[in-house]
Amino acid sequence: MTAFDPIYWFPAEKIREQSEPDLESVYQSIGLVPTYRWGFCKNPEYMRALRERASTIFFSDFKTLPERYVAGDLPRLPFADSEFDLTLVSYLLFAYQDRDYGFHRDSIREAMRVTQGEARIYPTVTFEAQSSEYVSMLESDPGCKLSNSQKSKRTSNFW
Repeated sequence: MTAFDPIYWFPAEKIREQSEPDLESVYQSIGLVPTYRWGFCKNPEYMRALRERASTIFFSDFKTLPERYVAGDLPRLPFADSEFDLTLVSYLLFAYQDRDYGFHRDSIREAMRVTQGEARIYPTVTFEAQSSEYVSMLESDPGCKLSNSQKSKRTSNFW
């Protein structure tokens, strides 16, 4: 397992310092989002418990196995072609509509370059649970064409 994020430039204490206010903001506002699907998380309190547990596991792993955490920014990945069997891009592409189309396209191309198997992007909606304008643009972009089998596997949440 390898994780890639610009926040990994910082030590664990700084990441915790930055992430706690962000998570608190999410906990305060997520219950007000009428389109949020509570299936797995059930409710804001359960979500908080899950994220606190995940945070504890992350910080332990981050300190114990720092080589798993690579700092950097998309759309450039410091990995070899086909280095990974599976690549997951979570809560970046499509969620942030303030990034231009080129950023999304180039980031997907880069994820595809470093992946020999399957690349997954989740979610395919904005933070407001609206369809991303970039999904249809990317599906028609010759540089990001999906095969017929990939299209049949695409759901409303994954691309």
